[in-house]
Amino acid sequence: MPVDELALSVEDGHLLLPQWVSAGWLPVEATPHFAAVDAALSDMSGAEHAHLWTVEALRDAPEWARVRELAARALHFL
Repeated sequence: MPVDELALSVEDGHLLLPQWVSAGWLPVEATPHFAAVDAALSDMSGAEHAHLWTVEALRDAPEWARVRELAARALHFL
């Protein structure tokens, strides 16, 4: 999977977050944690951040380490 597809998958899931909460699949307290992941990925978007969207950056860049940290907090609610 290309790195940018990974972010798009997260974005798609974030769009469904209200429905997941409404259905009782996710507690409302999880919302800010998933929003933080989405925001971190959004902050990395754009041509000026193209260097972050490689496999090497995914592995080594501190921006991706931050995304992984935020995602780990969000996954606690699953």
